[in-house]
Amino acid sequence: MDRKIVTEIPANPMLANLQHRKRKLRVAAYCRVSTEEEEQQNSFEVQVDYYTEKISNHEG
Repeated sequence: MDRKIVTEIPANPMLANLQHRKRKLRVAAYCRVSTEEEEQQNSFEVQVDYYTEKISNHEG
């Protein structure tokens, strides 16, 4: 019977608690208006307001 060589690779302590740590994420919103039609005149401002509120009110 051949003996197999097993090499143990220890856990990286820097990654061990990664799931338990809360990190702040850096995010960005992409807003755009595709046409100059009248119904989309305030679309950009509405998108900016929506994402500003969404990002600002999200914990972390």
